[in-house]
Amino acid sequence: MADYTNKKAGNYTILNKLGDGGFATVYLAQHSVLEKKAAVKFLLEDWVDEPDVVARFFDEARTMERLNEHPNIVKIIDIATQEKCASEGLPPYFIMEYIDGKSLEDLMKGDEGFTLDDVIRIISCALSALQHCHNLGIVHRDIKPSNILITSTGEVRLT
Repeated sequence: MADYTNKKAGNYTILNKLGDGGFATVYLAQHSVLEKKAAVKFLLEDWVDEPDVVARFFDEARTMERLNEHPNIVKIIDIATQEKCASEGLPPYFIMEYIDGKSLEDLMKGDEGFTLDDVIRIISCALSALQHCHNLGIVHRDIKPSNILITSTGEVRLT
């Protein structure tokens, strides 16, 4: 599996890997001028030559852009064109806001537990985000605790 650490993706320098999925890998990155952190999602190289998968990857980014106004949905910042990716020597990627926190899955595995108020707040926020998706005719298709992020200040974001 490729490692993009220290490479440049647009104006961002890739710092380290955050996680893997079946089709993509997400890295932490930092803007070279603003010093703002972001998450960069790269399509796995195994899928780069599959036009249908590449198209679905770009569709995901466009869908995220349509959902950008909801406070409980991870925001997309930018997407690289296929030409830009080729010139950088990178697979297709898009850039999202970085959520400084943990996934609900990680928190569930921890020892701290949840109060009833925590559970109600987390589920209410996640359901609000899903309702926003459904209002726009979008079906998430991958709801699971690892796709619900809790910021270090307790805010909930669906990814």
